[in-house]
Amino acid sequence: MLTVKMVKSINSQSCIIADKSSVAILDIHETPDHARNMQTGCWYKLIKCQKSDGRTIKLNKVFKPVKTQVKEDIEDMSAEIDELEKSLSDKASAKKYEDIQTIKNKPNQSKIEKITVKVTSKSRVISTGKGNYQICNIKDAKGDTTSINLYSNYLDKLEQYKIFTITNLKKGEVTQNDERKMRLHTTNFTKIEVGTMEDTINFQHIGNGDESITGMVIGFGDIVVYQSCKAHFKKLDDDLKCPKCDKDLRPEEIIEDFRSEVYIEDLKAEISDSGTEVKEIVFFKRALDNLQDFPKTQVEKKIGDLEGKIVKIDYNIDDAGRFIAVTIELTQ
Repeated sequence: MLTVKMVKSINSQSCIIADKSSVAILDIHETPDHARNMQTGCWYKLIKCQKSDGRTIKLNKVFKPVKTQVKEDIEDMSAEIDELEKSLSDKASAKKYEDIQTIKNKPNQSKIEKITVKVTSKSRVISTGKGNYQICNIKDAKGDTTSINLYSNYLDKLEQYKIFTITNLKKGEVTQNDERKMRLHTTNFTKIEVGTMEDTINFQHIGNGDESITGMVIGFGDIVVYQSCKAHFKKLDDDLKCPKCDKDLRPEEIIEDFRSEVYIEDLKAEISDSGTEVKEIVFFKRALDNLQDFPKTQVEKKIGDLEGKIVKIDYNIDDAGRFIAVTIELTQ
């Protein structure tokens, strides 16, 4: 067991920790979400953690970090921290990736040896007469997008907003009228691995949606509570029917959902004569994994606590031109 101080967050999948002897990287990208809620400046006990490559420590998947009041005297390690961050950055920048645009220029049915991607969305498992499959939308390190079909043994092997390296894929057909319809396909030889520390650094700038905004939350709209389909996130009618499902829904296929609007003051926009730019972004329960408590009064309180805070919102733009939040992350 190690007793360490959480010194600095690198990204959502890694952070810098220290004790009285040294500093190291804590790799948390394979741990459950509940094990990642570590706060900068706090001390934690890491139970049965493991040493990985170089100066990296991995959490045990069974045990989450335990917050503790036990502290150790630590000398100023800012120089050592700077050196560690630089070595990570140098190692990451040297890594080369095959990109989606290059793959689009290859002949149809080409073998794709390896590509590292961030998963931005995934569909439900789709049943057909020839077997089941799943569609995932992905981005490469340049931010270009395409999709991939996962077959048989690869269903649900990709997780939303995480980075993976996938080998031995096949390029599908690309229509002459719309090259965006290119899709990759898994094969019997496909292998999927979680992205490395270097990958998480190189993909830091790749958002979870079409665009991103960082700014101050200045208010929220009314919260509308309703029931929706777990597979499609569509509002159910009075007979509890989903507009996209062709069957009656079982109770476990129905979720308590909500929607609202967040008004955010863009910190990066230029100030005009009319003041700072304010955007209205629609968000649903699925964009707020940490705000899913019911009843409604609890949701209102938790959302209200974000007012005046700085957040980063990744969002998509729908056919009606609305901004739809994908993820909302508190930055301060």
